[in-house]
Amino acid sequence: AVLESYGVVVSLPGAERQHFHRDGPALFDSAISPLLPAHALTVAYPLVEMNETNGTTALWPGSHRWKKADKDAPSFAPVVPPGSAMLWDFRTYHSGTANNSAQPRPLITATFA
Repeated sequence: AVLESYGVVVSLPGAERQHFHRDGPALFDSAISPLLPAHALTVAYPLVEMNETNGTTALWPGSHRWKKADKDAPSFAPVVPPGSAMLWDFRTYHSGTANNSAQPRPLITATFA
């Protein structure tokens, strides 16, 4: 595995929900990409608890296999304590949820390919 990229995403107090997205384009054309194993993984390390008030990262389970985006599919918005990590296939659709707290929500991210 190679550390391909890293950074920090900060959701400020009052920030609205982030757009629904993948972390990058498909490696190959859309017909074959959903059939392949992961070519990259995203790891997220919250520095404060990710929850309903601070906001979290909502994931669309199984979306790494989708041939077409479906924003109306059910998502999963976990509570993640600091010191934990979230890990998802680079192709998974996700979205940061709104920050309804009075504090910033910092999240360290890294992509391994």
